[in-house]
Amino acid sequence: MLKAAMEQAGYTRAIDVSSTRAGSIPGTHVVGFDAPAETMTLVHEVRDRSVFAHGAIQAAKWLNGRRGWFSMQDMLENLKRG
Repeated sequence: MLKAAMEQAGYTRAIDVSSTRAGSIPGTHVVGFDAPAETMTLVHEVRDRSVFAHGAIQAAKWLNGRRGWFSMQDMLENLKRG
């Protein structure tokens, strides 16, 4: 999503994106921007796994009564629309 936002804002250079799942670290997400002279890092850490359970319950409630194949993105877009 950050890559898409940068492209939509007019950033024209190549944007490299990668994802790594590291061992048993369940709730640490790091986004970094690296340049020759500096690095910027944004870190999100979950202290309690209940946040994941809350999302799963919200998804289950959203699925109730629906038929077919859905992604989490389908649910989030539907919730955003109201």
